Amino acid sequence: MGIDPGGSTGWCCLTVSRLCIFGDEPAHIAEWDYGVFHGHEPTQAEGIARLAREIQSLDYKVGPALVIEGWTIDPSFKSRDEETLSPVRLGAMLQLLKHQKKLGDCTLTFQNRTAKEATAVSDDRLRRLHMYVANPHIRDATKHAIMGLRRARENPEFAAGLWPYLANDVTRSLSGSGKPALLARRLTTGGKFPPGKGRTPCPFARLSSLWRLSSRS
Repeated sequence: MGIDPGGSTGWCCLTVSRLCIFGDEPAHIAEWDYGVFHGHEPTQAEGIARLAREIQSLDYKVGPALVIEGWTIDPSFKSRDEETLSPVRLGAMLQLLKHQKKLGDCTLTFQNRTAKEATAVSDDRLRRLHMYVANPHIRDATKHAIMGLRRARENPEFAAGLWPYLANDVTRSLSGSGKPALLARRLTTGGKFPPGKGRTPCPFARLSSLWRLSSRS
C-alpha cells in the first residue's frame, strides 16, 4: 500500500501473487485500488491504519507493505508554510501507529521521491498501462507502488523487508528443492486495466496467496 502523505493523502493498493516476487511466476497485477484521505492529519493517519488492517483482514502475519514517500531535505527550501511539513508529520504518525501495533502486520518503507526508482514511471507510462487517473496524488501513489514492486522483484533483500513472514515461509518451503528461494525479476505488468476503472477482478482463488502493496506519492 503506497502512501503520498500531506495535505490530501493519496494511496494505491496493488495486489500480486507471492510467486511474482519470490518465485518465477510472470508478473501480473491481480487487483488495483486507490483513493484519497482528506481532513486533519491525525484523522488521515487513523484512516490509513484502518485501511491497512482491512486489507490484511484474516491473513496470518501478512499485512500490506506501505511504501511512503520520504521527505528529502532541500538546502534551498525556505518556505515557512506549515503545510509543506505535513508529509513529515504524517510519516511520524504512521511510525507511532506501527509502534503501537495499530497497523496490523504491515511494514513501513520510506521511498525517496527524487530517487531514480521513484521517477522512472511517467504519466505516459501509466497511460500505456491504463492506470492513469486524473487525481495527481493517486497517480503519484500508483507510481510508488509500481516502483516498490519492481524493486522487490529485482532485490530479494528489499522484498524480504516488505514481507518478512512470507519471505521466510517461501524460504522454508523451497529449502532442499534445488530451487532458489528468492528469484528477483523486473516488474512488467501482465494485465491491462480498462480506462476509467480503478479495480479489476482478482483471478486468484485464495486471498491467502496474494500480497498487497500500496503506495502513494
